[in-house]
Amino acid sequence: TYDNSRDWNCWLNTLKLNAPDPDFLYGALDYLNDNGIQARPLWTPLHRLPMYKNTPRMDDLSITENIAGSIINHPAAHFWLEQTHKKFA
Repeated sequence: TYDNSRDWNCWLNTLKLNAPDPDFLYGALDYLNDNGIQARPLWTPLHRLPMYKNTPRMDDLSITENIAGSIINHPAAHFWLEQTHKKFA
């Protein structure tokens, strides 16, 4: 829900893990979302979606898997850093 009392810029910031780590990635996403920060993974690669599971694709999707497994997006707003710092400091 859009809150016009805040000055959102509708951009996302991205955190990149040093290496793909699904346990850490989804644990961090759960933690952030449970604490009011609407974080999400970068995307679900198309070859993982049920409707595309049997479609032709490249043999090596390791780069796709690496990127998808190591990115966390979070909202960007001028108050986000201050609010987050107070919550987690």
